[in-house]
Amino acid sequence: MRVTLDEVICPATGQCGIVCPEVFEVQMVSMVRMEYPDPLLHSRVQDAADSCPTGAILVHDDRPNAIKENAVVSWLAHRRRYAT
Repeated sequence: MRVTLDEVICPATGQCGIVCPEVFEVQMVSMVRMEYPDPLLHSRVQDAADSCPTGAILVHDDRPNAIKENAVVSWLAHRRRYAT
């Protein structure tokens, strides 16, 4: 599992840091502290990604260039919501 954050759409609400502070840090902006989290944290990382209101947290599969479906769905939903 690899975790990335789209800083452009991240609202820095802090929800991810509450759910999984080992991986996410929120001050003025959100940051990923641990790009490749311990397998024991995977479910909490996924919970943090699911809790992001804009879908800014992307959880990548272990396979190269593969992104888990829910991250893509969140991103697409965000794009539709804010498309002008």
